[in-house]
Amino acid sequence: MMTKFIVLSLVLASTMFAAVPVKPIVNVDAEMEILALPLSNQKRLLKSDSKTLDRLMKVAQDTNLALDMRWKSIMALGFLENSSPNPGYMSLLSSKEWFVKNGLLIAMDENIHPQRFAVAKKLAKDPSLIVRSSAFDILMQEPHHRDLLWEELFSAQNIKKKRSLWVRPKIIAYMNKNPKSYERSFFEKLAKENEPEITKLAEQGLQKIKMMGSNQPAQPATKAY
Repeated sequence: MMTKFIVLSLVLASTMFAAVPVKPIVNVDAEMEILALPLSNQKRLLKSDSKTLDRLMKVAQDTNLALDMRWKSIMALGFLENSSPNPGYMSLLSSKEWFVKNGLLIAMDENIHPQRFAVAKKLAKDPSLIVRSSAFDILMQEPHHRDLLWEELFSAQNIKKKRSLWVRPKIIAYMNKNPKSYERSFFEKLAKENEPEITKLAEQGLQKIKMMGSNQPAQPATKAY
């Protein structure tokens, strides 16, 4: 009788343990594992094939993932894009999330993407101040974007409660490096504003223009502000 009881107990115990579901092992995508590594390792291990690019795009756009992982994916797309262009890469430009657009600008700039200036122009009027600031940083790399920068400098979007947002002093400081004689009226207008930081920067530009005299040919700006 005791033997039967022991056998029955063993059978029941085995049945109970067999009924407990075994937790499946979660396989993490290779791309996700690589993104957790330093950037130098990412560049060495990530492939520029369409499969990898598509997976990275999904990571970048997945709102359920941590922001740092999505950011790393956008950066990775930036350096992979140079060797294998991805048709979906530019779709990040239409994202409703500011950090995705900002990441796109930074990634394109760091990797000297040929379309970085075109994208910066489109995002120069973005609702996000951070995105606009990154766009201005790119536009300030080439002098023929000065007129667009002047336009944004006087845009109401970069002024809040009659006070300049941080991008205005940054733009004026850039203009001061190599002011043009035909920009004199713009600097004079800025010098009349009520913000000490703005007027000081404007006066520096005016002083440089006065020192030029008539040596620089007059070239009217395409738009008066």
